[in-house]
Amino acid sequence: SHRYSTLQYPTLIIWGDRDWLVPVKHYEKFIKDFPHAQHLLVANCGHIPQEEFPQEVLNAVLTFLQSINQEKVEERRREIENKREELQALLN
Repeated sequence: SHRYSTLQYPTLIIWGDRDWLVPVKHYEKFIKDFPHAQHLLVANCGHIPQEEFPQEVLNAVLTFLQSINQEKVEERRREIENKREELQALLN
């Protein structure tokens, strides 16, 4: 788990605060182990948040996916700007 913090993949952690199968202490460990992850602790929820609170989970997933898309757009914009600067330097 000491290497998790070095992972740079988009990650979303969703957990029920009343999960009887995998206790919330594991959620707390995961959000420490994955400091770049987005996370949601669903209140009054057991082990299956997507079934118990589908709208809340859907909202979290959509927000997460939109943030990934925005990061990709920004990354591509930076790449294009860098290429433009390289080309401009060649022309000068």
